[in-house]
Amino acid sequence: MLQQCPVTGNRAAAYDVGPRVRQVLLIAVGAALVISCSSGGASTATNASQPPIDHWVGPDGQSVPNGRTLVGSEYPLTIDLKAGPDHCGLQSVQFLDVVFPLGGVVMRYTSDVRQYVWDPDNTQQFRLEATAVRRVALPPDAKDTGYRYGALRLWTADSDSAQQIYLEQPDGSFDRWPRSITPILCS
Repeated sequence: MLQQCPVTGNRAAAYDVGPRVRQVLLIAVGAALVISCSSGGASTATNASQPPIDHWVGPDGQSVPNGRTLVGSEYPLTIDLKAGPDHCGLQSVQFLDVVFPLGGVVMRYTSDVRQYVWDPDNTQQFRLEATAVRRVALPPDAKDTGYRYGALRLWTADSDSAQQIYLEQPDGSFDRWPRSITPILCS
């Protein structure tokens, strides 16, 4: 049966299986991960206590919901960073969805979700609150939120978070991500 994620709109197959099948699947997935990690596969996790790289971690170091993981019958979202989909020609664009107030969780895309866009060359001509800028100076009231995505760190400033947000890069520089005026969706 196909189910649609109410946050991202992605469709995925979902099957109800018995406990024995679940146990076999978990063992198979675990074995595949061990083989992938030990053979130089694409996994970036270094140990089981670290969250996967496709998840943000909060100030407490724990993974936060990314809107792409089914929990019960819902897809909770706190923060998510993703590339634009190829089938819409948006593969050069990145989208950062953040629930405000920070730390909140939503079960569907609501007005509490702010979408920020990284399209520094303005190739898509999106309607944005500001422009994307690399190596920008932070406003005086900027604060590290404690949210991390690998080596990236999320910063906000009360004076302008309704229009833009900042990502600290691994080299210590900051990129300004503008907020989309209306959510940019692709079906």
